[in-house]
Amino acid sequence: MKKGYTIAISLALLAGAPLWASGFGLFEQGTQGMGNAGAYVARAEDASAIFYNPAGLAQLSHTELSLSSRATFVQSFYSNAGQTTWDTEKDQSIAPEFFVNFKWGRLAIGLGSALTYDYNSEWKDADFPSRYLSTGTEHSVREHMIALAYKLSDHFSIGATYRLGQLDSTYTRVLPRSLDANDETLFYEASEAFETDGDDGGFTLGFQYYQSRRLSFGFAYQSPITISASGNRSYALLTRLNDQRAIDSFNTFRSAPIQTSFDLPERYQIGGSTRVTVRTRIEVDISLDDWSEVEQTIYQDPATPSDTVVINRQWDDAYTFRLAGDFQQRKALLWRVGIAATSASPVPDETLESGFPDGERFLYSFGLSYTLRRKYTLEAAWMFMQNRDRSVEDKELVFASDSPTYYQSNGQDGVFETTRFLFNLGLKIRFGKSAGDNGSSNN
Repeated sequence: MKKGYTIAISLALLAGAPLWASGFGLFEQGTQGMGNAGAYVARAEDASAIFYNPAGLAQLSHTELSLSSRATFVQSFYSNAGQTTWDTEKDQSIAPEFFVNFKWGRLAIGLGSALTYDYNSEWKDADFPSRYLSTGTEHSVREHMIALAYKLSDHFSIGATYRLGQLDSTYTRVLPRSLDANDETLFYEASEAFETDGDDGGFTLGFQYYQSRRLSFGFAYQSPITISASGNRSYALLTRLNDQRAIDSFNTFRSAPIQTSFDLPERYQIGGSTRVTVRTRIEVDISLDDWSEVEQTIYQDPATPSDTVVINRQWDDAYTFRLAGDFQQRKALLWRVGIAATSASPVPDETLESGFPDGERFLYSFGLSYTLRRKYTLEAAWMFMQNRDRSVEDKELVFASDSPTYYQSNGQDGVFETTRFLFNLGLKIRFGKSAGDNGSSNN
């Protein structure tokens, strides 16, 4: 009974604790990890350990393959003091992921591929008041991973993962332009789009102490990755005016190649797991994501260095706390639950633009695994991210005749809100006979 009270009190304290989100980072990979709300660095008991803590690969008792498909549903809203609401398109996407681990005695090799950063938003209405900041963002990074892990003793293991991150990014905004400097009522609007892609590599180092399902600890370090990207900058005329001046002015815009870069954060993770009843375990994880390296996004035409667009970011570091537990109802059936909360976004109010409106985040997850013939495991996980309303000011912009931006704030206050649902269905297959290691009974 006392242990039950301990679990309940721990969950209640976490729900009220400060937790920082990591913008568009998806650190809840794999079906098991998602069911645990990403609190998986100490256990890391399937092939998705290649992402969380590669040292966990050496603790697995079998060669195994994990396949899953993650569906994401996300939508953002903006409301002002006048009770007018604008919303984004309902974004729906499906991202496959796989992890495989090959085990030879104390040595293990892992391979994996997963979408680790993802944010899509497209504001629907042409009169969206923050359109001069951003009308949409498509920003994703898929990481391809290869890892090597070694079991130093019965309980200690180390591992390293090489990560190749592939960036695909699109950023759009509206440009207002004056037709007549002497008449502030005459202007037109054009859309500007920056489409880029690129790739670069980094690594993860991990350490794990795995006594058994009774007790385990883990530490992992992810290096930063600076991805150099290239692409195209293009324009489209939005305002339909029967005025040659608009056409002549729009023709001064020049589509051209562009170059840019984006930093994925350095990340430190530490976690511990313990068994609190015969059938129940809990894990607590803490991580630091160094988003403070993201200071600016610079789009530059390599042929015309003077033609440069600088978007101020000044993002902040993110501290994350996670709590999760699992319950082994029967030998073949295991349930998972996880919870997290956020107190602020890495994106400060001063540099917020409507392409990344995430605010304070609460995260709830639930999952289960059912094993057939000790070889096949069917898995499912559900996760809900609720962003608290984010109050902002000076994000509503109106036309102004002063160049070079041709807009100014109307002083209106507003609120952003974002919700996201994620579902993950997976299949895990074990091969060969047990190597006699300390994998859990669920593996």
